[in-house]
Amino acid sequence: MPYIDERFIEDLRRKLGDEEPSSQESVVASMRPAAPSRAASAREALGDEAFEAYKKIQRLASVSERSTKALRERLAKDGYASEAVDEAIERAVSYGIVDDRRYAEAYVRTKLRAGKGRRGIESDLRDLGIDPEEIGEWCESGDDEVSRALEVLEKRPPTAKNKRDAAYRRLISKGYSSSAAQSAARMWSESL
Repeated sequence: MPYIDERFIEDLRRKLGDEEPSSQESVVASMRPAAPSRAASAREALGDEAFEAYKKIQRLASVSERSTKALRERLAKDGYASEAVDEAIERAVSYGIVDDRRYAEAYVRTKLRAGKGRRGIESDLRDLGIDPEEIGEWCESGDDEVSRALEVLEKRPPTAKNKRDAAYRRLISKGYSSSAAQSAARMWSESL
């Protein structure tokens, strides 16, 4: 049976109007599986489809961090109704299973390490449905971007005849701003 967090179960109990068991009863109840009738009534309270969508979100989020937009698209692709998807995502966000800010920070760190430029990362975040300004102070200064661009060129230098233009094109394709790409390409070609 898939994992369902305790807060989720408590919330369902409150929705169903169940009384809280005494401390001794709770220990005994935690040792045995829930009765099928309780699981069925929990599904009815949340709605079968929303409950199934929530379980799907738990499975997907346990494998890798995802944005709410990506989860919404995935659940819609899997055939869930938009109301069920909205309710399941709202519940997952309220329990901290899904967090766009946490996902975006991890995404930015990964892409910066891979040598991607600031402009490209911002574009990717917008595509993921995340506002880059909400993330915080991840944007580095222009000098840092030029030094990272130089590292990209040092790591894998272009092999074309016109090395400066090839370096500029590579940096632009990696998502660096045109000013950072131009500066880095000039500095790199002069150092040859």
